[in-house]
Amino acid sequence: MTAPTLFPEITRDEVFRLETKRLWLRWPHPRDVQAMQPWIGLAEVAQWTASWPVGATEDMTAERLARVRSSNSLGSGLTLALTPRGDDARVVGLCGIGLAAGTPPEFGYQLDPDWRGLGLMPEAVAALARMAFWLLHADRIAARVVIGNTASRRVLEKCGFELTGDGICESQLYGTRPVHRFELRAPVGRGAERTLALTG
Repeated sequence: MTAPTLFPEITRDEVFRLETKRLWLRWPHPRDVQAMQPWIGLAEVAQWTASWPVGATEDMTAERLARVRSSNSLGSGLTLALTPRGDDARVVGLCGIGLAAGTPPEFGYQLDPDWRGLGLMPEAVAALARMAFWLLHADRIAARVVIGNTASRRVLEKCGFELTGDGICESQLYGTRPVHRFELRAPVGRGAERTLALTG
C-alpha cells in the first residue's frame, strides 16, 4: 500500500532546511551515518524510540537513514537532522513528523546525550511545528512519550503540547509499552503559525 502524501513538494528536495537561533535542520545524508554512530544506538537514546535498536550498527543506521530519505522524498513524512549552525557535518539529533494510524501528524525526535540540557530540542520542535502548521494546515499535531521519559515530556510541555491521556505503543523492537499522549493545537489567528513560540 502506498503511504499517504503528507508534505508538499517544497519539503521533498534535500536542499530544504529550517534555521533556528542555534541550529540548522536539514535532510539527513548518507554521510551522516558516521556522525550519528557514536550516540544513535546508545541505550539512553534508542530505548525511548519505537524504531531504533540499542547497539545499532553502521549498516542499521544507514538502512534507517535511507528509509527516512525515501519518506522525505515521497512526502509521506519529514525527518530532519539537527546540526549546530556553522557545523553542518555534525549531527546532534533527529526531529521528524510522520503519520500514525488514526492520529494526526505525529512528532518523533532523539538527541545526542552530550547535547542535552541546552534547550536545543525544544528549539527544533518549535521550528518544525511552525512549519508543519503552515504547510500542512493541520489543526493539531500529536506526540507520544514512553512513560518514564521525563526529558522528552519536558520538551513537549515547553513547546505548548498538552497531555491528552495515556495509551500503548506497539513496537517491533520493544513490544507493547505504556505511553503518554500529547497534542499541540494550531495557533489561532492570521499568521499565528508563523509566530508559534516556546511557552516555557
